[in-house]
Amino acid sequence: GEVRGLLWDDIQDDMIVVPKDRMKAGKEHRVPITPQMREHLDSLPRFKGCDLLFPSNRMGQISDMTMKAAMRRCGLGQYTPHGWRSSFSDWANREGYRREYVEDALAHVVGNAVERAYRRGDFLEHRQELMADWADYLFSTYSA
Repeated sequence: GEVRGLLWDDIQDDMIVVPKDRMKAGKEHRVPITPQMREHLDSLPRFKGCDLLFPSNRMGQISDMTMKAAMRRCGLGQYTPHGWRSSFSDWANREGYRREYVEDALAHVVGNAVERAYRRGDFLEHRQELMADWADYLFSTYSA
């Protein structure tokens, strides 16, 4: 849902910032932009009167089925958008990244109320390396 609802205003310099009102956990989510993401973002067309990065033909939010169809057309039909999240978690944990970095990258709420009260950061600087490595892995594995 965060990707389908992504707005051009969510792109802020070297990160994507999804406001808390559009996040399931009700907390702002920051995503470091990798060089591959930047190249893709810079290649996207902008449609007059539509603030969405990935609009439907009617300039509204695309559906889950549209995402699935796009993945199928790209030769990734055996995957689902949510499956990519699971694959990311498996890969990052296998690569030895700290659990906190991985869970923050996925915007998961982790720990009990006391732990969350004392943990105010989102490990953005550490997640920059994590996301760059994930992008490198994806491009080396899935590029033609």
